Amino acid sequence: MADLIADLLEHTRTFESRFDSARTSPPWFRGHAQADWPLLPTALRQTFIDAANRFSAGLSPPGGQTAGTGLELVANDRFRTDATPFLMGSEDLVAVYMEARHAELPSRLLDWTLSPLIALFFACVSHPDKSGAVFTLSPATPYYYSRVGSQFPNGRDLMKTDMAPVSDDHPAFTGMVSKLFTAGDAAVSPSLAPDPALSIAFKQHYRMPLLQTSLGGVLPIRPRHQTARLAAQRSCFTFHPPEFTGTIPDGDHLQRFEVPAKAKEQALEDLRLLGIDEGSLWPGTDGVALAIRRSWQLP
Repeated sequence: MADLIADLLEHTRTFESRFDSARTSPPWFRGHAQADWPLLPTALRQTFIDAANRFSAGLSPPGGQTAGTGLELVANDRFRTDATPFLMGSEDLVAVYMEARHAELPSRLLDWTLSPLIALFFACVSHPDKSGAVFTLSPATPYYYSRVGSQFPNGRDLMKTDMAPVSDDHPAFTGMVSKLFTAGDAAVSPSLAPDPALSIAFKQHYRMPLLQTSLGGVLPIRPRHQTARLAAQRSCFTFHPPEFTGTIPDGDHLQRFEVPAKAKEQALEDLRLLGIDEGSLWPGTDGVALAIRRSWQLP
């Protein structure tokens, strides 16, 4: 078990070698302290859905929304209102949404990191009696989205294609986030695949393939590192839009590395020797205190 880190690095090298895009879009990693946890953001987990059903009992969510989506809108709007004194500005809905996620409000963002060792830390730092896992994801995937609005001729759809991951200011992301606030302007939304007969025309026009369904409609986001924690954890996200309720499907683009329960303690010690602990991952006094408590085995 002492070679767990070496095995993870070899797993990473093997994974990277299978993708031509690995240099420009390196793999992402996510650590689970329990291997059987699903790859779902908090707003799609059963605990949140159960809470939403209780919250909306006897009510009919507007516009055919699910109870979960209805609760998301209420929670996001309440955060935007009540947290205004602490926000740089409440008009930028993406900034508000990212800040709410940072404050642990349930969201459709699933955390990933560019570092396999940081992911391993999160796989080992809790549930010492449970086996964990590190998931490795290739985020480079072609996708498409449709833009709808009065700025286009006759208000018709305009199909756009691009290559993920995208920044958090990209319209394919900002438009979907706006739909999670009642004040949002849903000018950009994900779209189902166009008629296959149109695929060749679209490919020729945009010189890029349409969405390959390898990620099931999930959009990889490479955020601007505007906070110390995002930078320290080398953070990135997958965004699971309202039109998609599932998880990332299994396939060559997604691999799992097992972390045995009995290897966790030694792995944490090895990671601390490499400078990866609470103090480095949570910049500030809280992280420093956590690192001291864990290192000295304090309660």
